[in-house]
Amino acid sequence: MGKLYVDPYWFLCKKLSFSYQEHFEILKKIKRRSKWHNAFRYRKSTVDGSTITSVSVECLIWFIEVEFKEGNSKDLKINFLERYIEVLEDYLKIPHERLEYCDLPLKYLRTHFNKTKNAIGVATNRMQKHFPYPLKYVKYGKVYVSAIGIKWLNEKYFRTKYIEYLENYKDSLESRISN
Repeated sequence: MGKLYVDPYWFLCKKLSFSYQEHFEILKKIKRRSKWHNAFRYRKSTVDGSTITSVSVECLIWFIEVEFKEGNSKDLKINFLERYIEVLEDYLKIPHERLEYCDLPLKYLRTHFNKTKNAIGVATNRMQKHFPYPLKYVKYGKVYVSAIGIKWLNEKYFRTKYIEYLENYKDSLESRISN
């Protein structure tokens, strides 16, 4: 499968009904982002010798679904990455792999999320307000947070760590395709 590349003008203007100005703004944003430095492919035209620029479909869809939509950018990134990962898993015919969570001591959460004690305290208090039942409990003299609470903290509160995990998993799936 590999990466799919399309002519950005045709894809944006014709297929997705974007105006020329919107097309120009998207390409300008894409070129400014260092993350998409490998999204472009350049080739010479056989007819007149001019350079034809193509851009990866993933990059275009990312900008359409994340950069140009209203809402929280982290939530939009998570939704995009989860859907893209499902497509890659379906293509590779592998089961959908999701993170498995387990109960963790409150003290370990500081190193797990790389946050301060105060940030973890605020996060667990907000987590507790979100659920009607207690998610913290004492075991062997230590305060533990249940797996449901860890999942909520990972996917809803400390989303940057979750986005990193999704991007790494997506990259590993893409490397399987290219091999």
